[in-house]
Amino acid sequence: MTSGIRKNRQMIYISDNLRKVLEGRKEPLSTVVNMIAERYLGMIERAGRTPPYCLRGELYENVLKEVGHLLTSAEIATFASMCKDWLTRNSEFPQEPGKTAVMILENSPHLDLVALVDKMEKGL
Repeated sequence: MTSGIRKNRQMIYISDNLRKVLEGRKEPLSTVVNMIAERYLGMIERAGRTPPYCLRGELYENVLKEVGHLLTSAEIATFASMCKDWLTRNSEFPQEPGKTAVMILENSPHLDLVALVDKMEKGL
């Protein structure tokens, strides 16, 4: 008989850096992973409190829909460039508000970008 916990388990990749951090810890791996996930979600929640305005949000959503999958951290780091490229290909979108939206992204810390993308992906 399988427990409810086992049904929900998923394979996760543990990088070499994370393995080094985990060396010598007494807690089970699941406890450490859950702690990391909770801290991540807390940081994302605090960083993502400002909702995007209409045209900015529309631009970001259009880019995410075009990509068609959840963004990796490397893709999130280049999200401003993705938006700039999308604007270039879609001249019918209001360009000045779009350029302002890109400028905001270019000047945002990575955590704010992660929070924004996380919030937008949840809404799609």
